[in-house]
Amino acid sequence: MTEFTDFEDKNSTKLSKYTLKSYKTQYSKLTKLLNKNIGDTSEAEIIEMSKTLDNINSQNAMLNIGIVVKKHLDQPHDELILTRDANKTKVKQHVKTKNQQKPQLPTYDDLVKMLDNSYENEYYRNFIILYLLIEFNVRNQDLNIKFVTLKKEVIDENINYIWFDRRGGKIVYFRNVYKTAKSYGRKMHNITDERFSNAVKNYIKINQKLIPNEENTGHFVNVATNDLGSGNIYKIMVDYYKEDLQKLKQIAENRGTSLDVTAESYDTNNK
Repeated sequence: MTEFTDFEDKNSTKLSKYTLKSYKTQYSKLTKLLNKNIGDTSEAEIIEMSKTLDNINSQNAMLNIGIVVKKHLDQPHDELILTRDANKTKVKQHVKTKNQQKPQLPTYDDLVKMLDNSYENEYYRNFIILYLLIEFNVRNQDLNIKFVTLKKEVIDENINYIWFDRRGGKIVYFRNVYKTAKSYGRKMHNITDERFSNAVKNYIKINQKLIPNEENTGHFVNVATNDLGSGNIYKIMVDYYKEDLQKLKQIAENRGTSLDVTAESYDTNNK
């Protein structure tokens, strides 16, 4: 058993499959660069290897997986934590630099037109994805949704659901799996929009999942958003409501984040 499969086995019930998948990806990247196991590598070696990466977020991802594995192996990891924490200021500056370099984003009105166009052309998957991004400020992971027609089918805490009550017309969006679920818990949203109801009714005739292949969630989001992606949709929403503190609090809560993180990472005026 390798050190990561042992970690995976010991944490299979503690961490979501998406977190484990992310850790596995980062573990593979780091051990490939090191050409040996993390447990056989000193903190100094991992730190120096992380510095060879140009992107500050990639550096921190390498440091983080080093921390996670060394902690699991009960090995020293304080220097890795200190280095990762010292990078936080650099990450904030990196976000500001990216905001300065990004081209002008579409407006909220442009998003509404995109949403209308998807519905009018009966691109129901695109419409549902866009609607959830705009109304509930979700990330890609939140869009891995299974449609059910009976509430009693909403049973697995490792799955996101949309319950469509065919008889009563009620729609409830259950978010069990999203980035900060451990902090914020399950989120439930009642949806009364008639167009959304019609889109779901038509879509589930041919598909029981919103995203056919969860490995390619980003691709389907890009198709629905004209390559904007969920992060940019959130930035547009933050910009649109920048003068409405209560609404900003609501969309931050929807996303499962804080106003501070929203201001640092998604405010287009943070330059």
